Amino acid sequence: MGQTAVLATKPQEVDFLKGIIKPPNKLPALLIGVAGVVWLLFLMACSLIMGIYQRQQAQVLVEVKQERANAVKAYQQLAKTYPLLASETKLVEKVAAYEALVLEKKERYSALTHTTLRKPFSGYMRALAKTAPKGLWITNMNVDEDSGNISLAGYTAKPVYVTVFLQKLQEVAPYRGTAFDLFSVNEDKKRGYIKFEVATDQLLHDES
Repeated sequence: MGQTAVLATKPQEVDFLKGIIKPPNKLPALLIGVAGVVWLLFLMACSLIMGIYQRQQAQVLVEVKQERANAVKAYQQLAKTYPLLASETKLVEKVAAYEALVLEKKERYSALTHTTLRKPFSGYMRALAKTAPKGLWITNMNVDEDSGNISLAGYTAKPVYVTVFLQKLQEVAPYRGTAFDLFSVNEDKKRGYIKFEVATDQLLHDES
């Protein structure tokens, strides 16, 4: 009989645990507890700081409200005592408006006073009527009381009439004391008379 050869085989071992993913290492419980306590203390500190800040702000708000109430009370008292200061219009604008009004009234008063102090114009006319001799006619006159200038122009039959007229005129108000320094005489051949003009400061130069 033939012999059968038997091969001895060594059994193989397979480790399935190597393929399993190992969970990460967990923090120790003590470290977690310490971190929690630190975080809790931080939150408490923040809460305490916020509480103190809010309390300070509340105190400031109370003081501001009190100051505002005092200011309103003082303003109301000021409005009763000085109504102009409490007006909605700015004080500078009110003062400027009153200054303009005062200036306007001063100008009106000055003009009115100046007018009342002037001599009546009718007095000048009456004086001319009383002193003008026959043969002399006044055709133009100018009385400027601001400058003091008086100018008279007209016609005369003889030059001597002008001299007589001025002598009499200077003796009658309102011409009394007036010095007629300017004198102009021209013959008007067309009318047959002599044209004259006298003035204290400035002649009329009326060519009509």
